[in-house]
Amino acid sequence: MDEKVTPLKLVETWMGRGPAKLRKMIQTTTLSRLQAEAVIISLLLQGYLREDYSFTPYATYFYVKLGRKAPLLKKETHTINMNMSKAGAGPSAVKAGSGKGKSKEGKRSVQSSGDSHVSKKVKTELS
Repeated sequence: MDEKVTPLKLVETWMGRGPAKLRKMIQTTTLSRLQAEAVIISLLLQGYLREDYSFTPYATYFYVKLGRKAPLLKKETHTINMNMSKAGAGPSAVKAGSGKGKSKEGKRSVQSSGDSHVSKKVKTELS
């Protein structure tokens, strides 16, 4: 990994969709995009990968480089364990249109629905 690689490029390459010259160097995965991102974040947090920042007058770029623990991955006996759940099966799954909770979008959609009874009631209370 001598080339500067952004996290997005790393995930894309690992999933088999990145630049051809990088795809030749690694084995692709069958993990979902969310799971692949979770693995990369875990490797960053554990020190197998590290951050590298590049500053310009107009932008700051974030790249991923090999970390201090990266040489351990070449050993056959070294293992990394990570608990993963199937995509959409955990508590973080979001259902669209559940109608529960107090969101501003829900209140706005009720107020802007054109219900004339509600608007008349508001007008009479204000006067």
